[in-house]
Amino acid sequence: MSTYFRSTLFVSLLILLSTPVVRAQQWMDPADADPCPVQRRLTTDAGLYERAGKGSSSDGLLVEFYTTSPTIRVRITADGAISSGIDLFATDCDGVTRPCRETMVAGDLITFSKPETKSTHKYGDRCRLYLPLGVTVTSLQVGVDEGAYFDWLPDRVERPILVCLPAERGMSPSKTRAARLERELDIPVIAVPEGLSKEEMMKSRPRLILTSEAKDLASEAREALGLPTKWVCPPVTQSRDRESYVWERRHNEVILRNRTAKPSVLVLGNSIMHYWSGLPASQHHRGDDSWSKLFGDRVVTNMGFGWDRIENLNWRLTHGELDDCDPEVILLAIGTNNLSAGDDNQHIALGIAETAALIRCMKPKARLYVLGVLPRKDMMSRIRPLNMLTESLISVIPGATFIDVSEGLTEDGKLIDALFRDGLHPNADGYRILGDNIARRVDL
Repeated sequence: MSTYFRSTLFVSLLILLSTPVVRAQQWMDPADADPCPVQRRLTTDAGLYERAGKGSSSDGLLVEFYTTSPTIRVRITADGAISSGIDLFATDCDGVTRPCRETMVAGDLITFSKPETKSTHKYGDRCRLYLPLGVTVTSLQVGVDEGAYFDWLPDRVERPILVCLPAERGMSPSKTRAARLERELDIPVIAVPEGLSKEEMMKSRPRLILTSEAKDLASEAREALGLPTKWVCPPVTQSRDRESYVWERRHNEVILRNRTAKPSVLVLGNSIMHYWSGLPASQHHRGDDSWSKLFGDRVVTNMGFGWDRIENLNWRLTHGELDDCDPEVILLAIGTNNLSAGDDNQHIALGIAETAALIRCMKPKARLYVLGVLPRKDMMSRIRPLNMLTESLISVIPGATFIDVSEGLTEDGKLIDALFRDGLHPNADGYRILGDNIARRVDL
């Protein structure tokens, strides 16, 4: 975020933050948070929002945070009447989003009740607060129940979709065409005035520019971006390992690394890859020597995310992680967390093949190697037939190669416990064997 943009933002919008554990109506200054947890959905220092003539209006602004509080209070003031109101949505750790119910309005204080979610954890749900249309917000406070967990999310850095639209008034901020598109695709969207030059819009390096003539913005966007309309494993976010790392922050780190470092190798997967080694670094890297031996001086991005299932990886791939890079080799290792989630083998194998086909479509020049699901304790009877089914599906995808990398990790059909920390994640010796298996089968 540019210095100019940040200074403009602080003048126009004051966000009073809470500490990681807050009490209702206990507020702190935004200077305590860096960066300020306000999202304009901009990815450029060019100041598109200001050049578009919107000044400091809160149109299109939102804030995102995690909280366990079932009740969320929002105190907001603006330089005019807030006719559009504000909207709040909650997303559980499996990526399912539901609207929060407005329960009371008392002056400048609005109280929301979060919906009950089936899948949550001790860090609660991801909440998205849409700010009102047609005014400049001068102060905003968020309050939660005493003892509740609270933490702001970082700004998203993926390239946005620009939509040329006339100003939309007389509706809630989450129901504008741009907001509906953003929520349906979960891609940052910026609504810009009709008549803005293409040169001005291109300064923000958008993924796509849409016009108001489109009857169905989501369908047009999917077609233009090459996104499937039907999925075996529909893309969703996750937040199951927030104690170890912030999923959204690592997503940003991967995008920025691929944008700047220009890696020749990408390693995609879950915690098994996440905790191996490489950059962006994990606090749990247990195979530095074997990683260095395998990749040498090649520029590599570790795109493993702890607790990721196939559907979570699909979300990351369709939300910027493969943009702005041209890898020569991609290693894909995913699926073990779908086993523990209770998905059947056919669903997992079809999901892995779906992801492989998506990668080939997005990066047709890269050599793609799909690693079989590694051995794990108490699931050996499922893994061999799963890998056989996956191999048969991968064999018909041009440019994709299935490789079994389990050699030396099992004995008599059983996991060798001495090579694993917990029956799932390899230790240093396990990663050494894994690295050797990959080296024999992959043309790096």
